[in-house]
Amino acid sequence: RHSGCRLLRVSVRLPHRDRVRLAVTDKCPQPPTAQAPCCDDESGRGLVLVEAMSDRWGTQYRTWGKTVWAELRPK
Repeated sequence: RHSGCRLLRVSVRLPHRDRVRLAVTDKCPQPPTAQAPCCDDESGRGLVLVEAMSDRWGTQYRTWGKTVWAELRPK
């Protein structure tokens, strides 16, 4: 739903002992866009939540799509 692509890959890695990296890869070339949902909207909060919960996040573009990733420190 987030990209309109039928297939995507979700990965979880431990790049460092104190950091977890979550990533979603798809073949959609459009960049992720943050929404400004109203309080009763049922969608549009994905990147707002990623921004609030992660230490950092970003997008890596590929010739065939993109990977949106976020890094968190486990508590």
